[in-house]
Amino acid sequence: MADRFNQVFYSVISLTVLCGSMLGVLALWGPNPQPPPIASLFETLKYGFSMGLFSVFGLLGVKGISPPNQN
Repeated sequence: MADRFNQVFYSVISLTVLCGSMLGVLALWGPNPQPPPIASLFETLKYGFSMGLFSVFGLLGVKGISPPNQN
């Protein structure tokens, strides 16, 4: 079970970092004003980065919960 958690956790981290870095690059060096396709990509990357951060915090919260005792 821990192996699957680590795979999911690291994949979420990598996708979040990828979306965040692409978002930063597009914000710093993208065209201004943004054409509609670039603006759509920007919003999608922003959504992916936000959901990735929420997923990381959610996964960390689940990892801290210990299973109930079977008495």
